Amino acid sequence: MIQILLIGGAIFAFVKLIGFWGKRQSWIEAYQQVGRRYLGKKSVQAGVSCPTPLSSPTLSFGYRNSHCTVSTRRSKAFLGSRRVTHAGILLPWNCGDWEVTTGEFSSWRSFRNRRKSRLTFEQPEFQANFRVAAQKPQVAKEHLNDQVRWQIEQIRRFSDSKNVCIQVNNNLLTVAVPDEIRTQRRLDDFVRLSLKLYDLLALTKAAGVSFVQQDAVALLEDVQCPICSESIEQQMVVCIRCQTPHCRDCWEYNGQCATFACQETRFLDAATKCTQSAPVKG
Repeated sequence: MIQILLIGGAIFAFVKLIGFWGKRQSWIEAYQQVGRRYLGKKSVQAGVSCPTPLSSPTLSFGYRNSHCTVSTRRSKAFLGSRRVTHAGILLPWNCGDWEVTTGEFSSWRSFRNRRKSRLTFEQPEFQANFRVAAQKPQVAKEHLNDQVRWQIEQIRRFSDSKNVCIQVNNNLLTVAVPDEIRTQRRLDDFVRLSLKLYDLLALTKAAGVSFVQQDAVALLEDVQCPICSESIEQQMVVCIRCQTPHCRDCWEYNGQCATFACQETRFLDAATKCTQSAPVKG
């Protein structure tokens, strides 16, 4: 009888181990699939690492003149969640020290200990969904323009729990959601949303870049199209909703803005300053 129980226990443990290993390999494969977008097929093995056989995968890659690391880690930041998916992106400039969090962020009280002041915004929806604190409120508000706040809202909506923590600490941007993302599609969306936030913060620091009003756009320097990933040298158009620059040909091919969840079909031609819509296909 004891032998039967031991054999049954061993079979059960073996089946559980096979299931765990299969899920883990699928998790690693999801990171590798996303890594191919930013590293290429030849370098993806070096970009995705697992320090130990039981550790979570980590994706590391260069992005423009910066570097991004994506991983899942243990955290006590969010109530009811022990693990978060986290993206850390180096900032080539100093953006100050500020944080944007949802109401479920458990360490909000620590702001007071870190000598941060709470910021308020005129937009009632943003004010209701987020808490913002900064050491230098005026500096933080210069970066938290309409486009940056809109992108932060997209990341919040992306999260299954509708919670997010955005932190900027001088030269590091971190984005964290209390979700253990294991599928390629959602991981890809999370990375793109985080990099888009980096791009919008970059626009707040770029010399000569100014979105003065929704129908007036200044030409940008060394801006890449989110569809073809090439520099936009001619025929630049800008989404009238989130103000993301695109190649005109890419916009017309895609039929709408490439920013996740934007789905805007109207764009502003940077040369003529005229608002247009992508032609209907078919």
